[in-house]
Amino acid sequence: MIRIRSLKNGFRRAGMAHTVEPREYADDFFSEKQVEALLAENMLVVDLIEGGTAESESEPENKSPEQPKATGGTGYPALSISTQLVRAILQLDQDKENAKHWTKSGVPQIDALEEISGLKDISAADRDTAYEIYLEGKK
Repeated sequence: MIRIRSLKNGFRRAGMAHTVEPREYADDFFSEKQVEALLAENMLVVDLIEGGTAESESEPENKSPEQPKATGGTGYPALSISTQLVRAILQLDQDKENAKHWTKSGVPQIDALEEISGLKDISAADRDTAYEIYLEGKK
């Protein structure tokens, strides 16, 4: 199952508009190329859920009879670092007084992002890019 939530309501990718509310799709709803585009898109939070069953969306009308199968550890391409960091920012305590999660200047603490995301050696530039994407999605 694929769960997609847009950081900005109505943002379009893979031929459709996405909402800020998460929506679930069957694994074969999108083509492999569409899944790659969705995962690479910083304005979307895309969760790949093993063994899930999507109930909220029907089959696409223009889907080809047989979709190519993705390969690799999870069967899908890796998420971009920005997408992973935006996901981590969404999990932070939104109270900016929490010094474990926020710097004095009001941006996420790199240590907190590394702990939540599991990433190592996150640069300030990567953190800042993800935070800008996060803020853009809140508009």
